[in-house]
Amino acid sequence: IENQGPFTLDAVASGYTFFTPSSTGKYYFQVSFPGQSVTNRGVTNYYTSSQSARVELTVQSEQIGYWTDLELPSGYWTRPLNAELRYVNQIASYWLAAASSGPHGPRAYSLNGNYQPYGSAPDSAHILWTREITFGGAVGGEFGDVAYYPGESYERKFSPVIIMNGRLYYNQRLGASLWDGTYCVDLYTGETIWYRNSTDKAREQITFGQILDIETPNQHGAIAYLWGVQGTTYKMYDAFTGDWILDLVGVPSGTMVFGVNGEILIYTINAANNYMTLWNSTKAINPTIDTTWSWRATSTSSNVTAGYQWNVTIADVPGSQSITKMTNEVMYCRATHQSTPTAITTDVAYDIANGKEPVQLFVQNRTYEGTIMNGPLSDGVFTAFIKELMVWYGYDVNTGAQLWGPTTPYENAWGMYQPYAGALAGDGKLLAYGYDGTVHCFDINTGQNLWNYYVGSSGFETPYGTWPMKDSAVTFADGKVYAATNEHSPNTPYFHGWRMHVIDAETGEGIWNISFLGLNPFIADGYALSLNYFDNQIYCFGIGESKTTIDASPKVASEGESIMIQGTVTDQSPGAIGVAAVSDEDQSKWMEYLYMQNEMPTDVTGVPVSLTAIDANGQVTELGIVTSDSTGLFKKLWTPATQGEYTIVATFAGSNSYGSSSASIAIGVTEASAQHSPQPTTPSETITPITTPSETSPTPAVTQPGDTVTTETLLITAVAIIIVIAVIATAFILRKRK
Repeated sequence: IENQGPFTLDAVASGYTFFTPSSTGKYYFQVSFPGQSVTNRGVTNYYTSSQSARVELTVQSEQIGYWTDLELPSGYWTRPLNAELRYVNQIASYWLAAASSGPHGPRAYSLNGNYQPYGSAPDSAHILWTREITFGGAVGGEFGDVAYYPGESYERKFSPVIIMNGRLYYNQRLGASLWDGTYCVDLYTGETIWYRNSTDKAREQITFGQILDIETPNQHGAIAYLWGVQGTTYKMYDAFTGDWILDLVGVPSGTMVFGVNGEILIYTINAANNYMTLWNSTKAINPTIDTTWSWRATSTSSNVTAGYQWNVTIADVPGSQSITKMTNEVMYCRATHQSTPTAITTDVAYDIANGKEPVQLFVQNRTYEGTIMNGPLSDGVFTAFIKELMVWYGYDVNTGAQLWGPTTPYENAWGMYQPYAGALAGDGKLLAYGYDGTVHCFDINTGQNLWNYYVGSSGFETPYGTWPMKDSAVTFADGKVYAATNEHSPNTPYFHGWRMHVIDAETGEGIWNISFLGLNPFIADGYALSLNYFDNQIYCFGIGESKTTIDASPKVASEGESIMIQGTVTDQSPGAIGVAAVSDEDQSKWMEYLYMQNEMPTDVTGVPVSLTAIDANGQVTELGIVTSDSTGLFKKLWTPATQGEYTIVATFAGSNSYGSSSASIAIGVTEASAQHSPQPTTPSETITPITTPSETSPTPAVTQPGDTVTTETLLITAVAIIIVIAVIATAFILRKRK
């Protein structure tokens, strides 16, 4: 007998505890209530004691099986995803544009840049669809090869980019501060789902998305919202319809992150008066959530002031500290006393795990021989770049101790333009890139330079000797680094050779690249989207659907006769329906032909197709693997071994570019035809020719050796032969009837 408790039950009289059996056998559990007086609203009631029934538990040594999870979809898939699936973050993700990036950049995945930690990302250059966002490409006429303006760097057309539940959201931009409305686009087709027009074109646009996990005693699940920030006014919209829900007026200015349930958290430091605040959107929208146990977002229920979760005094730090970088666990702040030629700072960090009141971790004074640029904060390491020296440092975010640095300086002096380039971190890696045309990868815990990927020499084509990467050029997702070459203010006509490069994050080796000038791709649900300045179209990279067809000739053959099996494998993506499916290795030049007016390549390879024959008894014969060609056609000549009915199945297993597909057809094999010889006639039998009346035929001309036989002669001869055959056949039939 083991006694536990007492326990306090929750408001609906439920409770639980844990018990670990020490041996096999039967156990019994019983709960006793001793009796209690409870006062509510001035009335006291006494509840008498009671005891539960005994509940039996049998403990055995044999493991009890767990529920078998459904397999995650592979290849091409669409939302909504079955909610019974588990571990979907291995394939599914979203992009909420949670924070600004770079000095001029669009909103990034988080405060630490464009590191997408969830889901998959494209392994080939296959394009699902393109969508025109404004006039693009070369102008022509008097303007020749001058291109239409893409908005770089201060009026970017494709911003922000928000992806939730298979839907893409972006603003329709008219000018520097003019917005015409918001589009909601199907991620899989590129088609418009809804469009919300702006009522105030000078101010109204969406800024970021939110997925809020509501967990109350009566509600469990996520709700998606869109937010438009206009100064200190936050406008909330329904993400499914685009309809306005409410305005929050007077939201504090500060640094925003999402809480563990997706709530909007805004941290503010007042360095002059030494205090810090935390504002929580859920408390402002629904101040009574703790007592009503329900989430109700309405235009009349909100109270911005109620959103302040805490307001606390912090220790004084020399200078004027401000937030530099932060996560949900820690905040890194800095007070800069001198910027150049020597940087002198006081750095301080705070423990803010799970929204708790800040606890100061350290205060450190630092001096740098050069200008300091803030790097990302990840894996407990804060990073910094000294641009004149082109070196990196790493610091322990909990103690302030220097962990590593300086690193070996960059070799190319264009790398100093880090303020107009960028860096991000994730999965134990620091990725930095710049005008030196190189992605530099460091181990963020040790500072070791793991690899450097160089996009190549441009010769005399660019003034840099390569193709630079500016701010908002790189995304890190699914073990791959996506780096788009671009510069601050690209002149037109554009330089040749701009491309998007995809790099293996472990080895630094290139995986694929494609003609492209623009920003980093925004990655969610296995798709990568970005605006290509070459034509001002949104490009959606990722796996598309495929279609396999099959045919056979003849469909019924004699035993020993060969059958030609043929079919096609084609792309069914919205941008290229019915076009041949080609190998992953040939995707870049094939896509450049399909979407970018490049010449059709003549050396592309199709995809492998497995052919299988199944007889009437279910016996399977593998006919082998054939490869389709640049038209999508595959073929194989096959001779069935035995008679019977067969099902021929063609299967394309899918690739990094296309989902799988298959097709089947039925054929028959019959007994070989017997060769019959005509029976000889007996001497006593006489075949009497049967003549029929006919018009007098024209007399054929007599030909001499070397003369050409006339058409008339050939026709008369053919008619004569037909008549003789008919006479013989009739006589044969008459003889058989005797």
